[in-house]
Amino acid sequence: MSVACIIIITFITIITDHQLSTSAVSYSSLTDAIASRASEDRYIVLAMVDEAFTDMAMNFHEASLSKHHIDNYLFVGVGNSSCDVLYRHSVACFHYVDDPSAGKASDFGHSDFIRKMNIRTDMILEALAANFTVVHTDLDVSFLANPLPEIKVNL
Repeated sequence: MSVACIIIITFITIITDHQLSTSAVSYSSLTDAIASRASEDRYIVLAMVDEAFTDMAMNFHEASLSKHHIDNYLFVGVGNSSCDVLYRHSVACFHYVDDPSAGKASDFGHSDFIRKMNIRTDMILEALAANFTVVHTDLDVSFLANPLPEIKVNL
């Protein structure tokens, strides 16, 4: 029997530079941001993050993406400051849209939750329309390995 342990790392930092990463490059559209991050065969791992869950995004980045050398990812930010913490740690994030409830968790079934899920759908449809293969993930999961080789073999 094995025991799994989840460690949540919380980073609290604020910066005002709104760009995709800490480099001087910024993107005017989600499609351009995805194109800069996707693999050569146009695979992209997308994860939506709002202001209430930046700590989970950092944890997912460290425990799943970095750990398994997954570089073709993009966090898609909802809310004015959703990407600020990620930028500070050189984590790729694109500010997609603002939402009045971005700073708080939303309960399943409520209008705030439904609106956020529609934003998620829009983000995925936009990437698919630009001919990217999207692997969407929530922030509260953990990759035990890089899933992309298995996904690509089974297509």
